[in-house]
Amino acid sequence: RHSPNPWDGEAFYNLGKALEMQGKDEEAFDAYYKAIWSDAWRSQGYLKLARIAARRGDITEALGYAKEALWVGYKNFDARGAVTVLLRLAGEEAAALATAKETLGFDPMDSVAAKETALLDPSAENRERLAALLGGKAHNAMTLADAYMELGRYETAMEVLEGHIESGGEAYAMVWYYLAACKQAIGAPDAADAWKL
Repeated sequence: RHSPNPWDGEAFYNLGKALEMQGKDEEAFDAYYKAIWSDAWRSQGYLKLARIAARRGDITEALGYAKEALWVGYKNFDARGAVTVLLRLAGEEAAALATAKETLGFDPMDSVAAKETALLDPSAENRERLAALLGGKAHNAMTLADAYMELGRYETAMEVLEGHIESGGEAYAMVWYYLAACKQAIGAPDAADAWKL
């Protein structure tokens, strides 16, 4: 009758997002954890927990949360991407490749699955498929980079963004902004210069 909890997990999920945007990952983690009691927010909540755990460097914990997100929403493509990346980082490369290929079977345009496939099996065909998917479009490169940034894989995100720039991809200032954010996150010596367009 006097429960302090809202009727579903949306309020806690949104609180988690607000805290995360302020760089308060530990407080955000607690809020997302409270959000997952609600079925409607379970998949997205577990995904957020996985991303925070990955940024902390706890790949095993992150993979557990990502698998829960995928179990709740089997075609949650963000969760599928997180599971694939985390499987690779955990040394489970065969499982990562199988998950990436399954994802491409559901959605041949999934850039995270295409990137992971190219990383795990760097054949010319897989690299060409990724290049064709990205198509030199800035927003495609930023979307792919963001998936890695969310998991704290800033070096991979930088590889995507620098590849876009070096291959003569669409010029767009936000690509440089994302690149600068990655450099700042890893403490690169040229991080400050990266903000100058």
